[in-house]
Amino acid sequence: MGENAIIHNDFKLDNIVLNEKKPLRILGILDWEMATLGNPLMDLGNSLAYWIEKSDPPDMERFALCPQTWKGP
Repeated sequence: MGENAIIHNDFKLDNIVLNEKKPLRILGILDWEMATLGNPLMDLGNSLAYWIEKSDPPDMERFALCPQTWKGP
């Protein structure tokens, strides 16, 4: 299933430091105490787990841990 790599294991928006003038530029990644070796797709999966879809029930918005400003198509 691919090679192992160092994964963050808690990769989400509130663990990222962004450039104030260029907010799409990442300056640093915080909170590495859960880092381990594993499949790098795990970090992608963790990021998507916090995403709230437009079609989700309103109660799900209470669990949104990251900013959700784009409502999608």
